Amino acid sequence: MESRAIFAKFYTLTYSVLKKIPYSMTPLPGYKEGISGSIIAGYNIGIDGSIPKEKLEASIIAFKFLSSKEIQRKYSLIENLVTGVTSLYDDEEICKRINCESMKKVQLVGRPSSNYYQISDYATKIENYIYEYLYGSQTAEKALEKVDDLTRIHYVSLNGNDLISKLAKINFLFVMFLSCLMLGSLLCLNSKKIKPYFSYLPKSSWIISVLGLIVVLSNCYTTLGPVTSEKCHLYVILLVFGYTLNIMPIFHQYIVDLPLEDVVSKWIKENKLYFFISLILFDCLLLSSFSLKVYTVDLVMIAERKIFETCNIRNAIGLLVLIFLMLLFLLVILIMLLISYLEWGHKTLIYDIKIFIIAIYSDAFTILLLFILNFIPFENYILQYLVKNAFTLMSVITSYIFIIGYRIYKSLCKKEVKRKPIITSEFKSTSGLKPPITTFDNSGNVIKTQNMIMIM
Repeated sequence: MESRAIFAKFYTLTYSVLKKIPYSMTPLPGYKEGISGSIIAGYNIGIDGSIPKEKLEASIIAFKFLSSKEIQRKYSLIENLVTGVTSLYDDEEICKRINCESMKKVQLVGRPSSNYYQISDYATKIENYIYEYLYGSQTAEKALEKVDDLTRIHYVSLNGNDLISKLAKINFLFVMFLSCLMLGSLLCLNSKKIKPYFSYLPKSSWIISVLGLIVVLSNCYTTLGPVTSEKCHLYVILLVFGYTLNIMPIFHQYIVDLPLEDVVSKWIKENKLYFFISLILFDCLLLSSFSLKVYTVDLVMIAERKIFETCNIRNAIGLLVLIFLMLLFLLVILIMLLISYLEWGHKTLIYDIKIFIIAIYSDAFTILLLFILNFIPFENYILQYLVKNAFTLMSVITSYIFIIGYRIYKSLCKKEVKRKPIITSEFKSTSGLKPPITTFDNSGNVIKTQNMIMIM
């Protein structure tokens, strides 16, 4: 071996090889004086915890034999075995063959390990990046940036100064603004000019529906910071409670409008509060299955890409739980759509039905998309963040526009007319509902119905 190196970091070798190397072993120099480090490598000896009892005693005897001082001394003399029995480095015979003083000063560090990756994968990539700088065209800054990317898990944060952090700050502020806007719009329910456009539902129902949208919107906060199992589960929990609160008041009103007189329908019509509480308790019962840990956090490592973590369905049971939740929501939405089409022929309901149908379709579409996202293998943590937030914002904004926003817009754009009732007529209902009495003004606008909204 040519003597071209000042320092050479290498493994311990057998005596026959060491004789050919013109170097002597010393502890690695450290950043602080007296502090060093040498990686422990080699073979581990252990006993499997599931070993049969009849073989356990024999395994213990073999383990004691291999780890005994006599065997460790024997192979230290033959093959330069680095032993964990430190008292052997006071043995005169061993110290004639190796530098015992250096071995005593070595500060051993266990080889890093992880449930996510192999340390050899990291070591290979780091070597390649350094070699690209030493022997290639890579700059030191770029090589060190790549090495740094390997040593940490990336996620979207508000604390950085890069482009994605700036976008995250904008999105964070937008979500807060949108939440405040939706809450503030509830004040319009007290306006005399706007109030008639919200007569289809009681004031409390509109408030619950908007609060549901805000709960769904708050999912955007869970996509910030490190990915954890708790955040993965919270994401689904907020979706379930949010959509339940959002469609629950409309679903109840649909049932009230149906001309059914069975026991269940009658109870729902007469016990609105208990109906709401029942739906929420049912959600709690379903979400209690999350104690089974539906999601786990997986590390995503792709060549030449930044390492990040993602939520992944843990097992078949977790998948079944999510499928059941999705099918249940889609069933409720399907029932609401069927009722909507049954009521389509009822003229005084058309204004509300058409608007709600768009919002219902939007909810169904979003639920399907968010379910499908569980099976899309994202290769970039930024794309994962953008897609999740885009779907959430799209759903919330669409529902808000067609449930609340359009009514406010229509009321503000409509000029106030004098209410001069001149004709009263009845409309037949294709769904079998009792025909309401509808009153018009001079312009042909509906200004009064027996039990529905006024269309100005």
